[in-house]
Amino acid sequence: MIFILKPSGDGSEDVIRRYEDKLNIRVIIQERGHAIDAYDMGIREADGDLLLFIDDDAVPHEDWVRRYIELFSKLADAGAIGGLSYKAYLINGEIKLTNESLFGNESTKNVFYRKPLKELYDYCRWLSISGFPGSRPCISPVMKSVLLNGMNMGFKSEALKG
Repeated sequence: MIFILKPSGDGSEDVIRRYEDKLNIRVIIQERGHAIDAYDMGIREADGDLLLFIDDDAVPHEDWVRRYIELFSKLADAGAIGGLSYKAYLINGEIKLTNESLFGNESTKNVFYRKPLKELYDYCRWLSISGFPGSRPCISPVMKSVLLNGMNMGFKSEALKG
């Protein structure tokens, strides 16, 4: 497991480094840049079949890795899978998880220039013929989408490398 960290000034790098050997993790310090640069560093350094990304302020489900492995096994043609993201609150020093979606589930206005590209017609989140993203409510257990969020996403390494 690889951690890409920006110097925080709060000592979090030291806390993670204490567990580096015990948890088989590697810490890489990101001296400059933004989130996209951290993703790029992680992709270059990774050597596994799957690359999973989660933000530093996100709380993963206890079966987060196993769930991605199972989904990639079931969806053999998928190059990327994004997970749902829910709100959490810090109340009196305790994390309170919710079932409240972090992002809204509003449908895109039904106008010709917001229609999905023909290859994405059965998707719940798509790119439209005008290049803008679009969405509609999904009721299936697997939500087909071309829109991923960085706080919870996974890729097959072959989809990113080369």
